[in-house]
Amino acid sequence: MKVKFLKHFFLGAALLSTSLMATEAQAFTFNVTEAQNLKEQNQELFRFFRNSVNQERNHLAENQLTPLDANDLLFNTAKGVEVYFIHEGAGYKNQILFSADGAEPEILFENASKRGSGGSMSYGEGLVINDFDGLPEIAQFDLFIASDGYRNPNARNNLYGADASKNSDGINHITAFSHVDEKTGERYTFMGFEDLPNGGDRDFNDVVLVVRGVSDSADDLVEVPEPASTTAMLGLGAVGVMIRRKRSSTLA
Repeated sequence: MKVKFLKHFFLGAALLSTSLMATEAQAFTFNVTEAQNLKEQNQELFRFFRNSVNQERNHLAENQLTPLDANDLLFNTAKGVEVYFIHEGAGYKNQILFSADGAEPEILFENASKRGSGGSMSYGEGLVINDFDGLPEIAQFDLFIASDGYRNPNARNNLYGADASKNSDGINHITAFSHVDEKTGERYTFMGFEDLPNGGDRDFNDVVLVVRGVSDSADDLVEVPEPASTTAMLGLGAVGVMIRRKRSSTLA
């Protein structure tokens, strides 16, 4: 079923007052639908991401993926994005929220916990976020983690993002890494979340997501059309070849 999310609808007054919110948030709408499980789409790629998840209290080996700054992620609003659930290793029942261009975050995953760990999510399941209205073609992409937000929806100072200066503890809670699938050429962003204040154990595996359709470069998101002049020249060249062939046939 297609669900339409409207700005200013899901979050309570506590979240509205947090410093993460823009003072004049841009109003926009978007649709969220269920995505095909990533494991069903590409089992090899799914296994790669699963194997890239940190073990408890271990840092991710950066040679497995290319590090990105999670503050610099962009997406093409005409194409939308896909967000997949890869891992959960938390004692908390965390929520994952989405924001674009500094607007108020909206809940994507109300309880980002797997089956058997206090939730109902399965690894590889995901959401398609598209049909944006009210945003420019290229917009900033941000995700947030609400620490134990499912059990404490009205808690203050429990919403953490990639910008440490806007988090209540002054610590970054999100890491991001880029990966390009060799077979398809599609770009994915691997994102790990730390849910504890003051950085916790900093293994960034409390929630792990993979996002398709975001990049730290706008050039990766915009298709460059062939210049009209080049197209015209190619067309004239083809006509010229046809004329020469016709003349040759006539003379023969």
